Amino acid sequence: MNPLVAGFYLLWLVLTLAFLVNDTMGLVTAELNWVLRPLPLVLLACWVFFQWPAEQKRRLSLPVGVLIFAGAGVAAQMPEHFTLAMILSLCGYLAYLTWAAQTVAMGYLRWLLMIPVVLGALLAGNGLWTVSTMIHEALVVYITVVTLFVAAVLLCSRVHWIAIPGAILLALSEWLTGYNAFIGGGPNAGVYALLAWYGGHFLVLHAPLWYQPPLTTPFGYALDHEEEAPG
Repeated sequence: MNPLVAGFYLLWLVLTLAFLVNDTMGLVTAELNWVLRPLPLVLLACWVFFQWPAEQKRRLSLPVGVLIFAGAGVAAQMPEHFTLAMILSLCGYLAYLTWAAQTVAMGYLRWLLMIPVVLGALLAGNGLWTVSTMIHEALVVYITVVTLFVAAVLLCSRVHWIAIPGAILLALSEWLTGYNAFIGGGPNAGVYALLAWYGGHFLVLHAPLWYQPPLTTPFGYALDHEEEAPG
């Protein structure tokens, strides 16, 4: 493995674990988490921006989106700014959706996977709908945007397949966070939500980097990608 690549992954893992350990055990002052929590996402944004493949479009959508999520992570550390954290997260998903929707194609059997995704979104919304203090219109908007993002990733034609589990992990993280905040989750629900959050961002942002155009169609016909390139 390239030393630069290995160094990036090692640094990203160390920063992520440093935040998770400090957030769980409180080894250092809690204010340090304001810096530790966004650092892995900022590092991802820089890495993706400079490693972006020349043939992929919308270079700024994902890096800008993950930076917005980093800001949402900082706001989430302060309970009085919970609404700001939700608004920033919504903007982050809109940026991700802008990227994912660019190569949506219905010529895949993967569109069938939207059925369990939609049912899961309805189930998640139903679980939080009983919270009387929640603004239900905001809940509908938020769940709709996250669901559209997951659906767009499912139907993306020019990304690595790791984007699919990445998008699902992000949706799972949102559900765990909301359930833990408004209803009360299990003893380690917050940790699981953060693990899904970091893992989801990592996989989604690497999807365009690891994508390789297929050499043949599902029926064995060779593809000439030079004909698809702009003249």
